[in-house]
Amino acid sequence: MRLSVSITALFIGTFICVAAVPFPKLSADYQKAMLPLLKKFCLNCHSTEEQEGELDLERFSSLESVRKAPKVWVKVVEMMEDGEMPPKKE
Repeated sequence: MRLSVSITALFIGTFICVAAVPFPKLSADYQKAMLPLLKKFCLNCHSTEEQEGELDLERFSSLESVRKAPKVWVKVVEMMEDGEMPPKKE
């Protein structure tokens, strides 16, 4: 539960802070903080190759790609807040 709250907070913070923080700084923060979390906790099931639930998170290799698909991230946050993701066994 703690991990999902942290990831949710980071994603929401990224979207909220877009206007407050220069884009290059946000982009660097995404590369440094979010991408490693995606690789560690999400891409085993939601990669370009696996796409469980028809969800490919591997395609979000940059903040620019994240900003182009906000509906995907709203759904990710909803699933995490509802406890549907990550699976309990993971």
